[in-house]
Amino acid sequence: MKRISIKQSEKLLRQIEDYFDSTDELKFAAKLQGVLLLLRDENNNCSQVARQLGKTPQTIAGWARKLNQGKGGNIEVLRDKIKPGRNTRLSKDRIKFIKDVLRQKPTHFGMTSTKWDGSTLSVYLHQSLGITLQIRQCQRILQRLGYANKRGRPDGQHQAGPCHI
Repeated sequence: MKRISIKQSEKLLRQIEDYFDSTDELKFAAKLQGVLLLLRDENNNCSQVARQLGKTPQTIAGWARKLNQGKGGNIEVLRDKIKPGRNTRLSKDRIKFIKDVLRQKPTHFGMTSTKWDGSTLSVYLHQSLGITLQIRQCQRILQRLGYANKRGRPDGQHQAGPCHI
């Protein structure tokens, strides 16, 4: 069968991923979809499912471990727990705005840096929105939005190992 191409696939991919990350219920549904991929085909392993979902093999294996805890068979263990903590100083609209800004290079906004880091984001937010955030807080925002430097192997270099559910 001929592969169907979709126009603006990168843009659509980001929109779909943002949608699934928008609420706890949708995050839970995405986890269930990953588990279904493991259960439906015994030849699938964590690396293959992770590649399809844009996650890491360790994330998929973690879901499988949670499902196997105790007697197993309870999908509710995959729900995110409510995490206490201080409310953010940034509204959801501001976070969305920052997410859109981070998709561009800092040079697009007249910054001298070529990559987003805590310092660059802090200066940009102060100049454009009048918001003063410390560098460390901006680093946390970058990490939460998936733009922070990550340690480990680059994509595509994960070893394909078994994932038992």
